[in-house]
Amino acid sequence: MNPSPSKPSREEILDAFAVELSPGRETLERYLRDYPGYATELVDLSRKLSRSIHEDDGPLTAKAQAAIEVAWERHVAAAPKVVAEDAEPDIECGVLCKAPT
Repeated sequence: MNPSPSKPSREEILDAFAVELSPGRETLERYLRDYPGYATELVDLSRKLSRSIHEDDGPLTAKAQAAIEVAWERHVAAAPKVVAEDAEPDIECGVLCKAPT
């Protein structure tokens, strides 16, 4: 007696749908019939796969680059500072530096 094949997991079903050669309406309907318990996930995945991908052809504008730099500086400034337990203030560079051993 052969063991019955195991039921495919949610991830296996969605992966299989994502790599279908014809991910159109007929394929979606077939998956919905075969796996009704995953209807919401299959429809969501179908919508994501059918979206067009927009890629910019040119480089960033100076304004866009400046906005990114400002945001990055804010991110760096907001990040917690890591200080060693045996750190001492370094007058020359204005930062905490590890004390010599």
